[in-house]
Amino acid sequence: TVVAFVPTSRYSQSSVIIKTKIYYLGGIDLTGKGANSLFYLDVSSPFDSTNPKWTDLTSVAPIPVNSAFAPSCVGGSNNSTIFLFEHHKTNNDNSTSFTFDSTSQKWSAPTTSGIIPPTRQEMRAIVDKNGKIYINGGYEPYISMKSYNNTYILDSLSLYWANGPNALIVRSDYSATLLSSGVIVYIGGTNDDRSPEIDMNSLSIYDTKIGAWSSMTATGDVIAARQSHSAVLNKNGSIIIYGGGANNYTVAPNPPLAILDTNSVPYKWSAKPFTSTVAPPPLAYHSAQMVGEYMIIAFGVGILNAKFDLATAPNNNIFILDTTNYTWVTSIVSPNPSVNGIVFCCKRKRPDYMYYIPTPGTIRNEM
Repeated sequence: TVVAFVPTSRYSQSSVIIKTKIYYLGGIDLTGKGANSLFYLDVSSPFDSTNPKWTDLTSVAPIPVNSAFAPSCVGGSNNSTIFLFEHHKTNNDNSTSFTFDSTSQKWSAPTTSGIIPPTRQEMRAIVDKNGKIYINGGYEPYISMKSYNNTYILDSLSLYWANGPNALIVRSDYSATLLSSGVIVYIGGTNDDRSPEIDMNSLSIYDTKIGAWSSMTATGDVIAARQSHSAVLNKNGSIIIYGGGANNYTVAPNPPLAILDTNSVPYKWSAKPFTSTVAPPPLAYHSAQMVGEYMIIAFGVGILNAKFDLATAPNNNIFILDTTNYTWVTSIVSPNPSVNGIVFCCKRKRPDYMYYIPTPGTIRNEM
């Protein structure tokens, strides 16, 4: 009998999507240690959140280091390479970049040049249509124990690092989302681990076309401040956020689910209802990816005894949000991904799947 692979509960992992596979990298499990695991979820065919189709690559392609709180994204000439920016060092040495070729299933540590950033954690990596990867801010947990506002840019084709302008405010544990206009929207987070969370109306915006920062004050519904939340972009250009923690992770912020409309200026928040028997519990340090009309949420840490319990409450479940009507479902039927969405990465003339996979079809078990 072949036993299906089921990943262990974890949080602070990173995730990327390449075509019809969502890859999950590392994370901290119940042992309290960072993991070198690598596995993926196949979303090319119908699947049920209670029985997802996992494939483990750890035995053949383990991450070269234990990884947690580390940013990752997809880049390279064919949009098939995962870039993982390792940070687990007890000094302020420069960060090491690892790459995973999803075709050959091989890891490497390519030589990069330029202004190599120092090791940090709790930041995001965003890639634009030219294959440039943007990393901002982050937290240094060993020496300074502070958050930063530096911007570093890696050309994923030439492997050259450059400095960008500093952000207007210090930020870590935020979400970052690239819009089709070429701007990256930074939401929430904290100034450092000992400070209150940043107001969700206080947006930092980086224009990748001109290399400049600006700020915007969002309007609309009141969205409680948070960090360690997730954010995805739907095909209408709205940013969907979920979860996070507040007040030193003693509070699950409300509402858990909210939408930022970026088609209006200033951007406008709207809260979404959260009543369903198949909705996720309050989660932080989880992963979220957009597959067609569906937001796929995985892993993370939940609340236990009125706090996010890192020792006993990691999650290994998957939750699915149908963003056409903002209802939680347990399965996706006949996704049939077709190449008619545009990816914002380096293959300019070939649409790909990474950020938007159209998934015509129906859903079931709607709640």
